[in-house]
Amino acid sequence: PTLNFNTLSIELVGPKDAVREAEKHFYELTTETLKEARIHAISRGIIWSVEVTPNSDTWEQYSFKLNGLIEDAYLKKLVHYDFVNDKQERCRIVFSKLEESHGTDVRRIRRKVVDSLLPDTWEPSDQNCKRVVLQSSSKEYQDVLQQFNATMRGQYAQIIRIERIQNERWFKQYAAHRDDFKQRYKTLDERSLFHGCDGTAANQIVQECFNRAFAGVHGVVYGCGVYFHSHASYSHSYAKPDGSGQRTMFIARVLIGKTCRGNQGMKTPPSGHDTTTDGQHIFVVYHDAGAYADHLITYQ
Repeated sequence: PTLNFNTLSIELVGPKDAVREAEKHFYELTTETLKEARIHAISRGIIWSVEVTPNSDTWEQYSFKLNGLIEDAYLKKLVHYDFVNDKQERCRIVFSKLEESHGTDVRRIRRKVVDSLLPDTWEPSDQNCKRVVLQSSSKEYQDVLQQFNATMRGQYAQIIRIERIQNERWFKQYAAHRDDFKQRYKTLDERSLFHGCDGTAANQIVQECFNRAFAGVHGVVYGCGVYFHSHASYSHSYAKPDGSGQRTMFIARVLIGKTCRGNQGMKTPPSGHDTTTDGQHIFVVYHDAGAYADHLITYQ
């Protein structure tokens, strides 16, 4: 084959039968690629789930590929869709009843439209809050690790796991707060900062947010709010180890807005300001939607 990028064409040169065979193979490949691309496009933002056990109200998402195929059949207004599940069971989905059947077993299914305001990197989920363990080979994992190592100064032995935090309600509140900042300021000052804490507090933060009710536990030198630092090595001192020696630290996106130097008497930032600071690396947030935890690093 000879590729011509100017005309976006492929010229096949060779014996007639070989050229015909190659051309046939080319169209088979492109047809399959286009089909997969279409399935991916139509299923983006749609989640099909099946009830784990009848009437349990506990749901399990179909695989990414099967999710797309089910959505394709649904959009084509098919009466039913047949497939083989991970257990090699032959199943049938009846769309009018929103049921999946295998033999005499019948389970409910449901279709959920995912909010397009959520980050593209998030995995589709029908849960409000989900923790996704990143693969160490992924770019997202490596980017987080690089940011952590840049200011950690080797104060750890190993990474246990890195999780992406997918809390829909919290993220939407943060996004609304960020939109307000965009309207008030010509330039949005949004930074990626660290917050160290013990494992119990980390689990609560994942579910709820950086709650200011805990402000003052480790001091209020620069104000009575939630503290973040630009250096992981500083936040490390607040990431108290559990019984097995594991520590937890968040990497969060933080809205700085208009800031000023804080002091221990501040319950809120001065009028016209959004955050307080030490003037260098510490930033104190007073609004629950002023920061969002993107990732949680567990390490020793």
